[in-house]
Amino acid sequence: MTRLADAYEEQAALFARLAEATAQVAHELRGIDSPVARTGVESGAEGATARPPSPSSAPDPLSVVLSQCPDHQVAWTVKDGGIGRNGQPYPAFWRCNERTDGEYCKKRPTPAWAKSHPIETVAA
Repeated sequence: MTRLADAYEEQAALFARLAEATAQVAHELRGIDSPVARTGVESGAEGATARPPSPSSAPDPLSVVLSQCPDHQVAWTVKDGGIGRNGQPYPAFWRCNERTDGEYCKKRPTPAWAKSHPIETVAA
């Protein structure tokens, strides 16, 4: 029975370390210092307290990356809807407005980003 209890304790300790590491990575990805790192006290030490992260005025790095063309690092622009060469109408869409070798960039934002940034059309 002791071996089983020891295994559970070891597993619980591993999960606790994994959770702490995951939280630290999440804070770093958001551009926020880890609360544990700011306190100057090792995690798990007696009397260790972690202050909640202060709100950051810096934009989320992931949203910055997703809001621009990966090739040209410029913000997406709206291409107005219109009539295609085949005579079929097409809706407005997000695109990169830069040219490479005389052709417009073919990159488009991720569908999730485009869905979260709907194009507002203005009636003429």
